[in-house]
Amino acid sequence: MVRTIALAAVVGLGCGCSLINPTAEFGDPMDAGADPADAGSVLDATSPLDGDSPGDAASQADASRVPDASPDASGICTEGSRECTSDGTSLRSCEGGEVVVEDCPLGCDPVSVRCRVPVASNLPSGICHDAASAIDLRVNTGDVREIDTTVNCDRVVAQTGGPELCVHVYRDIVVSEGGQVRGVSPPDTNSRALVLVAGRDLIVAGAITARWQPWTGAARDIGRPGVGGVTTGAGVTPALSRQGAGGGSFGSVGGRGGDDTVSGVVGTAPGATYGTNTLVPLVGGSAGGGYGGGAGGGALQLVACRRLTISGILDVNGAGGFGGQNELGFLETVVGGSGGGSGGALLVEAPVVELAGGALLANGGGGGGGWEGTEHGSTETGEAGRRSVEPARGGVGRDSGDGGRGAAGGQAATRGGARAGGGGGAGRIRINSREPVDLSTVVVSPAPTLGGVSAE
Repeated sequence: MVRTIALAAVVGLGCGCSLINPTAEFGDPMDAGADPADAGSVLDATSPLDGDSPGDAASQADASRVPDASPDASGICTEGSRECTSDGTSLRSCEGGEVVVEDCPLGCDPVSVRCRVPVASNLPSGICHDAASAIDLRVNTGDVREIDTTVNCDRVVAQTGGPELCVHVYRDIVVSEGGQVRGVSPPDTNSRALVLVAGRDLIVAGAITARWQPWTGAARDIGRPGVGGVTTGAGVTPALSRQGAGGGSFGSVGGRGGDDTVSGVVGTAPGATYGTNTLVPLVGGSAGGGYGGGAGGGALQLVACRRLTISGILDVNGAGGFGGQNELGFLETVVGGSGGGSGGALLVEAPVVELAGGALLANGGGGGGGWEGTEHGSTETGEAGRRSVEPARGGVGRDSGDGGRGAAGGQAATRGGARAGGGGGAGRIRINSREPVDLSTVVVSPAPTLGGVSAE
């Protein structure tokens, strides 16, 4: 008997996919006021999941010692035998007395007698072969797996010119519709970027995010980066606090903060753009300026060594900046609106990348609204980056201007109104694949850059 390894179709991908409205908004489980418990059980990244299973060890045997996997005249193959097919596109092996044929998108190496695998950006050589013997990750509908990149990593990889990488390696990764994987880190730390590697297939029908931890308590502080984020493009925090603060920058520049129209002091500048389109090294977004600047979007890299299919959400949006306020009730204690955080970094790579709907997002957050007057209170916080191509709205001001809009869908971040924060700039999205990638059924904001993959 000949058995062919095929991609499982058990996670609600069933495409019949219709064209997604590019302005449609996708539900956001991290919106303010949402209770993570409402989304299902939260599983620590170190705990086992239903469906985790050991993988088959990848043989390192020399081709001269690998028996022919073809069945003999009696139809029986030799257990453990392997061979490349004559056209070099598949690997044939014998498992349980059956001939199993595995597709090799990058070709089959006749010397090592195994499928060639992609060379992953930012990671050590051979990581795909390591993943072939790992367990599976399956996140079912209603489950939430949180990965704190400061403490829970399979391995930590150093980068030159970027933060450390928190790498998790699996054989297959399946995030079912309604399931979530969240890269998180405390807001007062410079955390590692999140990297997920699947030795075979990676399927996202739910959501994977690398964003920020919500602010807790009433205290406000200068904006912090998100998961794997940096301070390189942070908006400038005012020395005189009544003017608005600039938005964070990364792939595009954030908006300038609004002027203090009473004193004539101009709003502070946004940060400077930085990084590369290849996302090598992998770095995330930067926070907005001000006392409560929106966190920058995180840094997320997904690697599938065979095939990557996305019909769900990948989200590294920036957060909105806090609104202006008057804590003590004196004119001298007015604080202007803070800047929105920039979008983060999203790097997706596999020999075959299939986008079957869903959204890839690295939008900027809106700036906080301005404040004027001696009354005690605060104004509205800017929106987090939206799950669409529409810009995040800035917070509404109080006797002052509204916050600037975040960058999204090719639209630049805007300047804050009087005493309001500027919007956050866009992040960067990169897709590396051997085969052409069809972007017609997916929302991608900002526009991605495209590259290829090499084999090893």
